Amino acid sequence: LEEVSRSARQLIAVGTGVDDVNDRLRMLGDIAAASGNSIGDIAAAFSKVQAKGKVELENLNQLAERGIPIFAELKKVTGDANMEFGAGSVSVEQYNTALANMASDGGFANDAMANLSETISGKFSTAMDNITLAMGQFAEKSGLLEAATNILDDFTKSLQRASVTEADLVSSREEV
Repeated sequence: LEEVSRSARQLIAVGTGVDDVNDRLRMLGDIAAASGNSIGDIAAAFSKVQAKGKVELENLNQLAERGIPIFAELKKVTGDANMEFGAGSVSVEQYNTALANMASDGGFANDAMANLSETISGKFSTAMDNITLAMGQFAEKSGLLEAATNILDDFTKSLQRASVTEADLVSSREEV
């Protein structure tokens, strides 16, 4: 959940409209799930292109190295089976379309998150996320979170009072 939240903030930072964030996260999440990568890695690669406003070969290679068939999909999008991938040969619009196609009907990543969530490890991961959320809500509502925070603050202050500074060591050596 934290990685998804971080990815959403990245998307918003590069100009993705708040209304479009969920669709973009779903697309990037499906691609990540289908390729066995983290959504954070895929969102970072996507956000780099959006922020620069251009597609560089390095951006395409980042996806290809992660097992994402970006070159094949771009050839479909452009209609050029013999396309050479060099500086400026791919527009941001074509890049975005290629990624969207991968996550839509017939694409290699279509519904990959939903399919992954049906596996045992997916169900376990979902259960752990739900437990973490429930425990956080319980701690907040019961006052446990505030109590734990106060205890940690007091402990930190005690450690700071008890810690020995370099000046303390120098003065203790002088006294001996």
